[in-house]
Amino acid sequence: MPEAPQTGDAVLELVRRAELADDDVIQGFLTRSGPIPPTASDTATQLVKAGILTPFQARLILQGRYKGFKLGPYVILNQIGAGGMGQVFLAEHTALRRRVALKVLPTKQALDKTNVERFYREARAAAALDHPMQEFWGKAGHDAGDIRCVQQASDEGVCIRHGLRILPIRGAKKQSCREAAPARE
Repeated sequence: MPEAPQTGDAVLELVRRAELADDDVIQGFLTRSGPIPPTASDTATQLVKAGILTPFQARLILQGRYKGFKLGPYVILNQIGAGGMGQVFLAEHTALRRRVALKVLPTKQALDKTNVERFYREARAAAALDHPMQEFWGKAGHDAGDIRCVQQASDEGVCIRHGLRILPIRGAKKQSCREAAPARE
């Protein structure tokens, strides 16, 4: 079990080790915010307010965790689901700044051939969908022992592409993101 940081300096060190911010970003934060807050939680709160960490990342950093924030070219921003076939994260491609839903089948489950086939069957099914609120842009594969599937999806009812809140209404036709986008402009 990782050791939780006790000081602001320890939080900043974990942020560096997690590669969530480089030295220039941290130095800019320190220049703007002044001295490092004395407690770990105060420092994490300030990093969230500054937009350097997400609340999810801060929570894990405060638990002493610094591994697993990056998967290939993606940085994990939030966990948006979990179940029998792994976890789903909101992630951002580091170079393209494109937000995606990133489903990961952990290494332990990836050792079972049945789980792997079921995971890829689900990825193929998602790729076959044709719906304006779902865009699968064809990325399923391995990275560091984990198996992942990447697709654009809505984040907690918000279309990531257009920033629109999509509210499900029982019995009514749901307005798709593509239908709502022109009305927004």
